[in-house]
Amino acid sequence: MSSVNGSTETWSWPVAGCNQDAFRNGDLDFDGNPYRHEWPNGSPNHPTSFKYAGPLDAQGNPYPSVQFETDVGGSENNCDTLSGIGWTAPPHKAKFYPFWTLGQQDSGFGTATAKGNQNQACLWNFGDRIPGITSEDFHGDAEYGVSDVVRYGGTLTSPVMPNPQLNSNCRA
Repeated sequence: MSSVNGSTETWSWPVAGCNQDAFRNGDLDFDGNPYRHEWPNGSPNHPTSFKYAGPLDAQGNPYPSVQFETDVGGSENNCDTLSGIGWTAPPHKAKFYPFWTLGQQDSGFGTATAKGNQNQACLWNFGDRIPGITSEDFHGDAEYGVSDVVRYGGTLTSPVMPNPQLNSNCRA
């Protein structure tokens, strides 16, 4: 329950979550469901991850390089936004932070190479490792790299790398 404009309102969310300061930065101590291993991981007790075929340019071609980035560091209470000291992924007190993975899976597009009766493609997933699908996890939440004070005080970025979707090693 919360108070909005002097009236008490009851919130009902279809997924368990933290509405602490829902309108001002959310779960600042990073202990809610999103910061535990409850993200999509391929098990029947968790929701599915979304599949992502991009990033694509205006002509629909994959970009030749990619970079991981998150601004989670700026939400930490001990983050020094000028120096980058104190920025981490996962955040302090969190047991988990969602990350990108790659894996060969049913594309749903009908245009990828055929593997059995399914159209398979090398697709991105966001959340956690998915057994039988994830072939590359980029070292989990370490994929976000180090502090980048030039962009924004709180951003973690990885080095630019060749797009791994263009590598033939995308196998489950």
